[in-house]
Amino acid sequence: MDMAFTPDQIVNLVENSRPYDKSSFVDRLRELEIVQGKVKQIQDEEGILDPLVNFWGVSKLGKTWLLRFLYDRYHYSANSSFSNKPTFALFASLTEITAPFLTSLVINLAADTLAQLSTTISTELRQHLSSAQQTGDVDELVHVLQKVSTKFVPIILLDDAEAVSQERWLELEQHLLEPLLLSGRVLFVVAGRRPRPQWHRFEVRRRVMETKETHLGIFPKSSVEKLLRNRHYNIPLDLFFPYTAGSPHLVDVLGQLLIHQRRHKKLADQIWLQQQNELLRPVLVAYQQYLLKEVPADLHNFLQAVAPLRSYRLEALRFMIEEPNGAVASDGHYMRKLRELDQKTTIVWWSREHKAYITDDIVRRVVNYKQLLVDRAAYERQHQRAIDMYWRWARKYSETSEDFLIEIWFHAACLYQFHHDSHKLQEEIENTLGFAREFLQLDRFIILKQQIDNKQRQFDYELCDLLPESTYRYLTKELEHIQNKKEK
Repeated sequence: MDMAFTPDQIVNLVENSRPYDKSSFVDRLRELEIVQGKVKQIQDEEGILDPLVNFWGVSKLGKTWLLRFLYDRYHYSANSSFSNKPTFALFASLTEITAPFLTSLVINLAADTLAQLSTTISTELRQHLSSAQQTGDVDELVHVLQKVSTKFVPIILLDDAEAVSQERWLELEQHLLEPLLLSGRVLFVVAGRRPRPQWHRFEVRRRVMETKETHLGIFPKSSVEKLLRNRHYNIPLDLFFPYTAGSPHLVDVLGQLLIHQRRHKKLADQIWLQQQNELLRPVLVAYQQYLLKEVPADLHNFLQAVAPLRSYRLEALRFMIEEPNGAVASDGHYMRKLRELDQKTTIVWWSREHKAYITDDIVRRVVNYKQLLVDRAAYERQHQRAIDMYWRWARKYSETSEDFLIEIWFHAACLYQFHHDSHKLQEEIENTLGFAREFLQLDRFIILKQQIDNKQRQFDYELCDLLPESTYRYLTKELEHIQNKKEK
């Protein structure tokens, strides 16, 4: 088959993001609502407890696009709809700030403030801003921002937080973040790859929004559909979605490659897409290499072992890993590897909410679908192994097994991507429903049901995106029927 792109061109597409374009921005509604809510609190002069929002996630997830869009949305305009207290936004990419760091950052922020507000503030404040722009004096800039925050809402957007050393970050906190955060009238939005930068100052730490609320997540199927329409990629959603891993960047990479290969003709059927494995495989291989470039080589097999799992602890790693020659390592050895994945990478972390380790969703999906294309037998073996593990735990803790049953659904849906055997998926679902009917108490059953009830906040988008529509409808109907029986 004639390859549309060379391997070097594929790597180039993977490593370089699409230039920001406001008209191409799609979704991120939850994140926009978070910022809008805090802006409104400041405008209404309400107490704002966490005016520092740290959006975080792996590279190429759309963090810069989000901050650029926020900059466009809140940039000062004389025609602003916020007649009471208009906003103005300041943006800085911390990778582009030259040394001396804080001085250069202040010069950039002061210049942007002056450009937006020069006709609306007093001569005295303009002079302070001009001084800050010329000298990089952080005290001058802080003085102006504190003064104007009585009539405006300053929104300071700092991108690429991971590029800043701990020493420079402490300087930034002490001289810029802390004095402005204390006022309660300035909103900071920071974006970076880590769940939490190394916050040093107590008054800063206590004003950071909870990290579980600010993780920039994967795109659900509905958002990928919007991206396909927005980019004019004429590709059937159901065939294309699993390979995207919910990554907006990967949608663009694969979309460009597939459309080029098809020469802008409609991608008509699943057979055609399956024939493109020779094209999809090197893309996912290159994307995995890009995402895992920070992971030490001796940790790759541990990451691969737990990659099918959405959360895991020591027991899960022991169950999933296949040691050479059947060797068995100590618990201490496996625990050290989990901690190393957490401490030495930005793609694995300990979740207090789940009380388990988490691999970033996009990383997990890319590793899985790369394996699906490269070694289908290994893909099937790993997900079947996960199903066996969760069934073992479900039987052991039968009355509190709702989380294990949900994960059985998830891995059965993943296997469906492998063989598209609806009978096998249906059989696994029937078994779990029978188990839930017999063992789960009503309160636990309701938790189980909520995971696929799109009226609930706990709705499991990833699971439901993977389930065939007919299976999803059947599952919701049966769960409703079982709940009604349990309630009588």
